[in-house]
Amino acid sequence: MKRHSQPGHGADHPTARQTRCIFKGEEAFFDSEKDGYEWLLERMIATKPCLLEDPILGRHIQTKSRAFFARTPQELFRGTPSLASNKNNYIRLGNGWFADVNLDVKAKRVKLVELAVFAGLSDNDCRLEVLG
Repeated sequence: MKRHSQPGHGADHPTARQTRCIFKGEEAFFDSEKDGYEWLLERMIATKPCLLEDPILGRHIQTKSRAFFARTPQELFRGTPSLASNKNNYIRLGNGWFADVNLDVKAKRVKLVELAVFAGLSDNDCRLEVLG
């Protein structure tokens, strides 16, 4: 994950989009929205380590064919198991859980808002903005 203190750094991957993230007033810039999403997820988990284990949250982090957070990559993509074989589709978080990153930026923002509520954060505490 490449983090920068200011915008203007180029992304290594041609489809990556520079991203600005804010977590509880701390601002960081990343070469891709995937890196920014990971950074924000890790900050939320640090705020509430048992966040992904909340049984009420279960309805928000999975559908019949897909989970957005799971204990294994295979659990992330129940409806399309082949996606689990591509490591670009998920990341492993510091708490051992896996997160689906095969999402558009709108879906990532929705998941961040849902997690923020369960972590006891406000909408302004956690922001993901794609630049340019």
